[in-house]
Amino acid sequence: MHHIAWWHRDGGRSDLANALLLCDFHHHEVHRLDLTVVREPVGRQGRAESAERPGTPTRARYTFSDRTGRPRNSPPRPPRPPRPPGQLDPPRPSVPLRE
Repeated sequence: MHHIAWWHRDGGRSDLANALLLCDFHHHEVHRLDLTVVREPVGRQGRAESAERPGTPTRARYTFSDRTGRPRNSPPRPPRPPRPPGQLDPPRPSVPLRE
């Protein structure tokens, strides 16, 4: 568990409202990179809402920023619009294989 407001750096509280569950690897990365974590605002009734289905609760979202304030994680990409029938992907540039 990670303190969103670090208790030793930011004087954050040790309670569930200031907690974020991270796996061991990502918890150490937050500390190694000295990231600041912000819980995104929630929707109605104190619950985050799904962008795809308004009114449907979803998991909380967080922003991880470095010391300069630059976000280190990005929001989910919006879904791609469907391709018209028969349209193919653009060709990829060929890259020579290493021998």
